[in-house]
Parts: sequence; structure tokens; C-alpha cells
Amino acid sequence: MVDGHRRDIEGLRAVAVTAVLLYHCRFGFAEGGYVGVDVFFALSGFLMTGLLLAERTRTGGVAFRDFYARRVRRLLPASGLVLVLTTVASWLVLYPLQFRAAARDAAAAGAYVVNYRFAVEGADYLGAQVAESPVLHYWSLAVEEQFYLLWPVLVVVLLGRRTLRTRRALVGVVVVGAASFAAAAVLTTSSQPWAFFSLPTRAWEFAVGAAAALVWSRVRSRAPRARAALGWAGMAAVAASVLLMDATTPFPAPWALVPVLGTTAVLLAGGAPGGPGLLLERGPCQWVGNRAYSLYLWHWPPLVLVPVALGRTLSAVENLGVVLVASAVAVAAYHLLEQPLRRGAWLSARPQRAAVLGVALTAVAVVVPLGMVRAASAAGDGAAATATTDPAHGTLDRLDPAAVPAGARVDGLDRTGPVPVPSNLTPAADA
Repeated sequence: MVDGHRRDIEGLRAVAVTAVLLYHCRFGFAEGGYVGVDVFFALSGFLMTGLLLAERTRTGGVAFRDFYARRVRRLLPASGLVLVLTTVASWLVLYPLQFRAAARDAAAAGAYVVNYRFAVEGADYLGAQVAESPVLHYWSLAVEEQFYLLWPVLVVVLLGRRTLRTRRALVGVVVVGAASFAAAAVLTTSSQPWAFFSLPTRAWEFAVGAAAALVWSRVRSRAPRARAALGWAGMAAVAASVLLMDATTPFPAPWALVPVLGTTAVLLAGGAPGGPGLLLERGPCQWVGNRAYSLYLWHWPPLVLVPVALGRTLSAVENLGVVLVASAVAVAAYHLLEQPLRRGAWLSARPQRAAVLGVALTAVAVVVPLGMVRAASAAGDGAAATATTDPAHGTLDRLDPAAVPAGARVDGLDRTGPVPVPSNLTPAADA
């Protein structure tokens, strides 16, 4: 099943990452480009469940060590490298208090819990009412990692140990998805940051993709023309989401249903003659889709840090230029780091080696930012001991927009620069 969908999945990844990049560049026609993440979530649910089902059918069980070792080799090396480099770049570019907050975000991202850090802080991703973090995009990677940790165990339990029970698994997935969607619907109106950032309120998106994987064997040989039409309708739903949704759209519930169901419809088309595979299986889509993870990792930090370094907001075209340069770096990292570690015979030979690599990379991604925070705090304390009453450089990281002085903006993608505060406050402003 998965092999037969491989090219469609890569094509959909290309669509998803392109939507996100256009949205982050601030092109007005792609104000709903944030739904690219929802496409990723549905794809992950379909792919992971399909892999687990195929292995369970083929061997009678699932080798969890091998499964998690593959995830480590695929995800952690590139993620850890970007986090460390972003932390160093933030130290060079940001004001001290901004840097401390950004480094703490990076440490939480290294532990794959940064989505809950943003939820606790009440970050409004769509409204952009908080100063953006250079690792803000790691929220979705954290959700994915939490999904990868929990989902295989749930699916294997539902499938059964002796007799393969796909119908029971489908019922279980639907129940989990329905409960998750209900929670998302409630929290979207009452506590939107928790609805947006948490796994429990996003699990339904993975569950929809998982349900498609579980029913695929029953629909793959039926009504190819109807499946082709369904696939094109799904592509239209994803495109309409990118073009018509915006920051005012209640999200993730109920409107994330549109891109998630659209993605699932494309997957159920499954290579039907005349279906969206005509577009998705083209060379450019496959090339971008294969590198989608790298492009997603590398594109965001420079979009935050370059305007701060230049002291001005960039236009959409200038943002696109920044993204293109970051994309070149991402492609180089894909070929020089990701692929060798992912395909390398030494790491692939024993899952334990990948486990050690994962622990080491996670430790580095957490310890380096926290160590730099401690060093920056010590340097700030030393400077404060000798400071005069003149304001020195410093900045508040996340501010209530109503408290920002006239003429200054700290509102996410439109931030024009940091807001100075004295560095010799007692207690410290970031305490």
C-alpha cells in the first residue's frame, strides 16, 4: 500500500511545504497557507498506519526498535543541527532578553515539547499577536514526534496480537479521532492556543489519514473513475483552503476538516487513471516533496532573524529571496547530512546505534541552548552590576500589543524591531 502511494505522498508533501513557505513569505494570495501543516498531519497518519499495517500483515508483528530507529535517523540529525545553528544565530542577532526566550524555545524544541510551551504562553499563531520565535515552526514537528511515539503502540494493540483485526482498528481510530475533534471544537472557541498547538486536539487529523490507510484495501480496486474525480475534488479542497482561509478562520476546528479531508480524498484516489497523480507525480513535485522536511526546517529561522539584523520589515518578494537562499542550504544539508545518516549501513545495521544517536542529539539540542542562556544571563548580571541609570540594550520578547509604544510593532510577521528596555532592572525584566 505505502509503496503504491509513495509518489502521491511526495507530491502532496510538495504542495504542503509550498503552501507553508508562501504563507510565511506573507504573500496575500496564500493567507491560508498554514493549512500545509494539516496536510502533513493527515499524510503522517496515513503513512505511519500503512507502514505498521503492512509489517503486521507481512510478519505477524511490528519491530518497534526498527520503527523508532528509522524515525531517529530520518528526523533528529537535521532537526538538531538547525536548532543549534539557530541558537547561535539568535545570540548574534537578537537583544539579550529576546535571545534568552528564543534559546529556551530552542531547548523545548530539542525535547519536542515546544508546542506546549507556546500553548502555555497563549501564543496566537494565526493572529500573530506575539513576537515570533526563530523556532516557532518546531511546534508541528513536536506534535509529529509525540504522534510517532504513541501511535504505533495504539495501532498495534487495535490490530491484535494473533488475528489481524482491521475492522476493530478502524473503529478504534474513529473513536479516537471523534474525541480529538470534539476537544478541538470546544477549545478553538474557549482556548485557541491549546486547540492549535496540542496533540490531543490535533490527533484527529492523523486519525483521518490512518482511517484511509485501514480502508484502502477495500477501495483500491473499485470505481477508478469515481476515485479519480474524488482525488481532484480533494486537490480543489486543499487549494481552496490555501486561497480562501485566513487569520479570521476558526481553526483548527472545524475548518481544518477541509484540507484534511481533501488530502485523504487524494490518497484514496490512489493512482486511479486520470486522477491527481497526473500532477503530483511530475518531476518537480517529486523533487520538492523528497526535500520537504529540510525545506520546512531551514526556511523559518532566517525569516525571523534577517529582518531583525537589517532593522526593518521585509517585503514578500524579499522574504521569498531569503527563503530561496535558505532552501539552497536545506538542499545541501539534505544531501550531505540527512541522506548519508538515513541510508548509512553502520547506523542501519543495529537499532541500538540509532537510539544512542537519538539520545545524544536530543541532549545536544537541549543543553546547548540552555547553556547559552546561562552564559548570557551571567554576562547580563555582570553588566547590570556596573550599569548606570541610562537604558542599555535589552528587549521584552513577548509583549501585550496594547503595551507597545506608539509607532512600534511586535506582532509576529510584521515586527519592525525590538522594543528597548533597561538592562539594569531589579528584578530582571525576563524573570
